[in-house]
Amino acid sequence: HGRVWATNGKYVLSYLEGPKSSIATVRLVDPFSGEIKLEFEGPVKQPLRKDVGRGLGRILQDRYMVMFDTSGRLVVWDLLEGVELASHQTGEMPKLESMQAMWVGNQILVLPSKAVIRSRGDMMTQQGETHRTVHRIIAISTESGQTNWSREFDNPWGVTIDQPFGTPVLLLARSKTIYTINRQTPEMDIALLRLSDGETIHEELERAVSPRSTGLTTVLTVQPLQNRVRGRIDGEILLYDFGGDQP
Repeated sequence: HGRVWATNGKYVLSYLEGPKSSIATVRLVDPFSGEIKLEFEGPVKQPLRKDVGRGLGRILQDRYMVMFDTSGRLVVWDLLEGVELASHQTGEMPKLESMQAMWVGNQILVLPSKAVIRSRGDMMTQQGETHRTVHRIIAISTESGQTNWSREFDNPWGVTIDQPFGTPVLLLARSKTIYTINRQTPEMDIALLRLSDGETIHEELERAVSPRSTGLTTVLTVQPLQNRVRGRIDGEILLYDFGGDQP
């Protein structure tokens, strides 16, 4: 059945590349009986070229497999239960460069991005391996497999892919530096998304930050007793109070 990709419970996830290494077959197999529980064929990760499909996959905590390709096909498998949780067509993304995914509460957030070529003065949306560029967010229910909501961004944001499992919100951040004579002034855009419906509940653009605040990696701390979420982006501290209800 090919190479082992992941294992969970009684099943093994494998993949087998085709002769030209542009298409792969992914299978979820019961190694004891030899039964193929699930099978999927799609393009694999390869150099970004016009008219050539490209697919990317992620394993979340050894529980879920997420596959997304340039055609916009999104497939999610529950590796523990041995079932297909979701299969959706979400709209083409021919310039797909990368795809991240997060399991947050009862949702899987799929975060594909296009190739970005930055020039001096453009917004920075990526830093290291944890704060990544995102052009689209698709929220899939881990209970029904349905799409709870989705967002498309003409101008990309950056998101830290390590988030608290129970967070009710998602904090996006991007930054740029304004250059003048003998001076550099960093600015940051921030947006807070409510995870129940994907709506932006707070946005602040061109926020002046300390010259020493050059990072983008976001740390969220959920404080349920205070109905508060505390966000830290490098040296910047953000406090969000939500009264008596969850946002």
